[in-house]
Amino acid sequence: MKFYRIPAQVRQNAIKGLLLRKKYRRGGTAVGIGMARLISRGGSVPFAIVKKISQYFPRHQFDNLHIKDSNGWIAWQLWGGSAGWSWSKKIVSANG
Repeated sequence: MKFYRIPAQVRQNAIKGLLLRKKYRRGGTAVGIGMARLISRGGSVPFAIVKKISQYFPRHQFDNLHIKDSNGWIAWQLWGGSAGWSWSKKIVSANG
């Protein structure tokens, strides 16, 4: 099984999402919070996790991302933000 290193910016975005969620007491689901906790620890994750991350973004790319304290923005950060989308999309594209 191949593992992929979580980039620093993806990790930082997840941490930001957790802090915003704590501050505003909203944004994200239990699944998103769990993913943010996993991402925020850094290290490496298997392809199945990278694929799950990549599947989040297309479904939520229009969730009020221009409002930086909206539920959509907070959730977006929990999943690694735009850096998470770029990173996961590149890996999934290269691995089918």
